[in-house]
Amino acid sequence: MTNPYLTVEGCVNRLYTQWLKHPRLICAVDFDSTVSPLDEREKDVDYSDTINVLKRAAKHNFFIVVYSCSNTERYEKIHKHFAQFGLEVAAINSNIIDLGFEPQAKIYYNILLDDKAFLAGSIEVLNKLIDKIEAQN
Repeated sequence: MTNPYLTVEGCVNRLYTQWLKHPRLICAVDFDSTVSPLDEREKDVDYSDTINVLKRAAKHNFFIVVYSCSNTERYEKIHKHFAQFGLEVAAINSNIIDLGFEPQAKIYYNILLDDKAFLAGSIEVLNKLIDKIEAQN
């Protein structure tokens, strides 16, 4: 059997099934180079595709969790960055649900938006999922 998660449709269907069971899906999102410039070289990069899909997700009560290689001193800056777009960050680098086991080095999420993990594909999948949810309503 071919891995169904190698297609956009397979990924959307998996998330839709998860959403039917748990309507507050968790969107993990990296910070640097995904929603904010890493440094001066990226100061003119447009991150609106990522921000806009997160806004759409937030309208459906999805949790936004930042999963970033950042020390705690940056957390206030990260919260403020998202807040300027009207987005609330539920957590940074930590789980928002109890998985029932320890340790939890990797946070739990339903979808990851990360510039190093085929960001365009994740944005496409999340947009198509939200389209499907909205079509149902």
